[in-house]
Parts: sequence; structure tokens; C-alpha cells
Amino acid sequence: RRYWNDDRAPVFPQILYGLPLPPNKIADLSALWDEVAQYGGTIRVLIDHPDQVKFLERFESQRESPRAWSVFVKVDAGGKCVGACIIPELALTETYQASRTSPHIASI
Repeated sequence: RRYWNDDRAPVFPQILYGLPLPPNKIADLSALWDEVAQYGGTIRVLIDHPDQVKFLERFESQRESPRAWSVFVKVDAGGKCVGACIIPELALTETYQASRTSPHIASI
């Protein structure tokens, strides 16, 4: 992989914010996305609750040029550590459905 273009500017293919997305980090991550997009990069985020989709929607609805985020749904496989709980399946289903129906989510 090349991480520098011909002008020796950095190229960031993808950056994952590897913690469930808090609302107070969305503006920071959006600004970072603006920076790395100049070099072909993108920001991806983890979500583990339907409210995180609402936070993204609220933030993007205030932008002049809204964009769609790429998200990963973090799943708790039973360790009760972090993530959308798969038992009951409802929490995972709600998070997934909120992600699929949001115009501000590009891919899951």
C-alpha cells in the first residue's frame, strides 16, 4: 500500500474511530474527515445504540452539505462489555434498522 502520493502528501485509505460514537466527538471526527478527504481518506465509526444514528442525523442536518457516514455496528456477544446486545436481539435489530434507514449512513 502507498501512504504517500506523488507530491509526498499523506494518503489515508480509511480511519476507524474504534470506540462507540459519543455525540461530543462527531464535530471533531467530521473535521478530521474533511482533512483526510483531501488525500483520499475517509472516517468510519462504531455505533452500538440507535441514538448514535440520531446524533449523526442531527449533526448532518445542520451542515450545508450533509454527507453519509460509514458505520460498523459493535456487537456484544455475551460478555456484557460493550456493544449492542444480541440477547435480547431487539437492541441489535433497532441499531441495525436505524442505520439502514438513515440518509446519513452510507454503509454498515
